[in-house]
Amino acid sequence: MVIPALVKREFRLGSKPRVTAISIGLIHQTYRINSTEGTLILQRLHPVLAGQDIAADFLAVTEHLKAKAFPAPVCRRSVSGDVLVHANGSVWRAQTFLSGVTHTKVTTPAMADEAAAIYARFHLAMNDFPNRFRAKKLLHDTPKVLRIFEKIMKQHTKSQLMPEVSRDVDLVRCKLRAHLLPDDLPLRVIHGYPKISNVLFDRRLRATCI
Repeated sequence: MVIPALVKREFRLGSKPRVTAISIGLIHQTYRINSTEGTLILQRLHPVLAGQDIAADFLAVTEHLKAKAFPAPVCRRSVSGDVLVHANGSVWRAQTFLSGVTHTKVTTPAMADEAAAIYARFHLAMNDFPNRFRAKKLLHDTPKVLRIFEKIMKQHTKSQLMPEVSRDVDLVRCKLRAHLLPDDLPLRVIHGYPKISNVLFDRRLRATCI
């Protein structure tokens, strides 16, 4: 990966940083950077999630977690004081590097307990988050997805393919709505993507950070 010179300068990466691609993430292009300035994580952001409003929220959340001494990455501003650096048509963001082992599968009940416990600590740490989120984009709007699903199914009731999936369609229609959260629940900040690979573990499978 060729990192634009502007990105190197703004995030103080040095002239010849060692770049290692991290392939586990699904959205951004993520790299571990080793340079004379130390080790950090550099991300080339997906265009949908590269706006200034999301960047401001990212900064606010990571600073809040840092103040709470919660083990999570911290946003690293550029030399110009910005969260984002625009270069060659792409948008880049940097954060501190945290050591640990990434797992893509839960292998023991104890490992699941560790992950659940550190996510619980995250939610407690975010319980008094003082900021209002600037970004308006919702990535996981299940009621909206369900409405779209039902609309599409009505449009294709006479499709020759419908008999093959009718049982699954009926299952989603009948069961999913019963599992949606009530609309009158108080709002809370939650981790929107609590998969196991978003937790770092030590060699003894103890969760160390998110």
